[in-house]
Formats: sequence, C-alpha cells, structure tokens
Amino acid sequence: YLVGIGLTGTTLRTMAIVQTKTVHGELAQFDLADNEFGLVTSSASAYINEELFLRWVEKIWTPHIEGLRRRLQTPEQTALLLLDGASAHLGQKAKELFVQCNTRVVELVPHTSHLTQPLDLVIFAAYKSIKSSR
Repeated sequence: YLVGIGLTGTTLRTMAIVQTKTVHGELAQFDLADNEFGLVTSSASAYINEELFLRWVEKIWTPHIEGLRRRLQTPEQTALLLLDGASAHLGQKAKELFVQCNTRVVELVPHTSHLTQPLDLVIFAAYKSIKSSR
C-alpha cells in the first residue's frame, strides 16, 4: 500500500498493489479499481516499481496537491514530499513529474526508520493536538 497523510490533516487516496497472478488474465494490465477512496492495481511481485510509482504520482499525488492548492488559494505553493529510499521512487521520469507539479522531494536515508519513526509520536502528534484544539 502507498498511503499518504498531509500535515494539513488531509489524507491522500490509497494505492493498493495486488500480485498479478491473483488477478484474472488480461485484467492485470489495467487498474482494478480507481475511485475517490483509492486505486487498486497489480504487479508481478505485488511490490512498488517505477511504473507503479509514476502512476501514483500522476493519479494520486498530483491531483491531490492541485486540489489542495485550489482550496487554499495558493496556486504557486511548493509541496513537500518525504519518501523512503526505495529505488523505484526517484527515477528520471518521477523527478520530472515532481518539477512539473512544483513538489520538493526529500528522500530519507535508507535504514534509518528507527530514527525517523519517533516523528510520528513527537512532531505529528503535537501538530494534531494543536489542530484539534482549534
């Protein structure tokens, strides 16, 4: 699954990837479901690859950011995306898409989740408590 939660309190649609062999024949070539809740697609391994990541950027990230900018009336605002170090994330095509949609990408150092995971408890929890008290 690719799941995104923004600091503005918004949640991005989810992208679920199922293994191609569990999908009937030719259906595996297409998105199995694409609606307001998320996108279900397939790959041979059921893991993210560069093609699926590009699909996530095009179908989920870019529309979400553009919609958020419209709602906030900040059309030129740069978006920030934090990514883990998966090699599928930052191919040349993905970098070009992020430039087009005015997104700055920060790639976390591989094998550091034990250091960055406390952000969920400390930084994001504090932000959520401030936001909910308003």
